Amino acid sequence: MKVVHHSNYIRWMEEARVYYLDKWGYNFRDLEASGLISPVVSVTGRFVTSAEFTDEIIIYIGVSDLKSAKFVMNYRMIRESDGALVFEGESVHCFRYTALFVKTDR
Repeated sequence: MKVVHHSNYIRWMEEARVYYLDKWGYNFRDLEASGLISPVVSVTGRFVTSAEFTDEIIIYIGVSDLKSAKFVMNYRMIRESDGALVFEGESVHCFRYTALFVKTDR
């Protein structure tokens, strides 16, 4: 199979998000150690053209909305060889403190 499976785009979004936040000083592990987590509320995307396994993909990412309880990130994936838009998407996250969760022994 030559074409990248559609599930990989979501994984690439997550990897890009973790990298982006780390570059802005919000290390994923440090945030979780402090008790702050940011679960995914929703993910949307649009496949524009197929990527192949040998393609190098450049991911442009940014925050489009930031509020006290949530943030929205946008993603554009571009094939490096020809500049073609391969995928564009969005992920919505909320902020939660782990202390707010109640553990049960079920």
